[in-house]
Amino acid sequence: MTNLEIHKGSLLSIINASPVGMLLVDEDGKAVFTNRSAEEIFAADHDELLQLHVSDLIPHALRKGHDKLIAQYLQNPCAVRMGKSREVVALRRDGKEITIEAGLSPIKINNERYVLVSIIDVSDRVKLRELEIINKELELAATRDVLTGLPNRRLMFKLIENQKNLAIRSGSKITIMFVDLDGFKRVNDEHGHNIGDALLCEVAKRLGAQIRKSDVLGRLAGDEFLMCFTDLGSELDIRLMADHLLDIIADIDEVKGVPLHISASIGAYSVDVNASSHIEELVKRADQLMYEAKKCGKGRAVVKEAGQMSDNA
Repeated sequence: MTNLEIHKGSLLSIINASPVGMLLVDEDGKAVFTNRSAEEIFAADHDELLQLHVSDLIPHALRKGHDKLIAQYLQNPCAVRMGKSREVVALRRDGKEITIEAGLSPIKINNERYVLVSIIDVSDRVKLRELEIINKELELAATRDVLTGLPNRRLMFKLIENQKNLAIRSGSKITIMFVDLDGFKRVNDEHGHNIGDALLCEVAKRLGAQIRKSDVLGRLAGDEFLMCFTDLGSELDIRLMADHLLDIIADIDEVKGVPLHISASIGAYSVDVNASSHIEELVKRADQLMYEAKKCGKGRAVVKEAGQMSDNA
């Protein structure tokens, strides 16, 4: 046995041992060489692959577009590294569709032009990416109100807890505002839930335009919204903000072409928080103040600071 034959045999062993599938394709798109990894990727034996055109390895619905790309490539073939090419849906011989990534290397053998196609099956990577997207969507759904996109109760309380901790470090106050629409049930009864939902989205949009990045806005349930402001200022400043929020809600005069007259009641509770402050208790105080506002005739805000409410209020 000559050294050349030994080198050829060693080279073939290396090519067949490679985890990367390899197809040598002529100018007509016919496979003239394949390694074992390519045969495993396409679930085909050696002789079967050598009888195929590369288009036979593409799902029928995608072949026309794929053939066009091949023709364009062969007009000016160039090296395309693995990782720089786009992912392609391919067809195994057992009919299963997979996602592959291919590298292309134009080469000449005895003055004949060929393209060496290097292939890896990235189906698992694609599935993992899809799962990551699904998990992110599920995570978002678990923390966001489906209708308005605002933080739901679960996320809101976490965000307010963060606000509390920041306020403790900076020595500032936080103000919880409990916003409840007046007469929302009547809107649903008279105009339907479609208009009611659109109204909630409009309110969320308007309230959202009034908060800073450091503030929190979320939807508790139904027509109830919760807001948390850090270092909003004096009691007068808080009252001015609450009155402003009432005004922007009262300014809504139509939704989806349906005339509406809506108002809101707000309970605002301002407090110097400490490590033992419970968010649930602060929200409860703001909720109580909101009901005081409704008793006063609705469309109003009741603002109090800690110390102005009794423990049994």
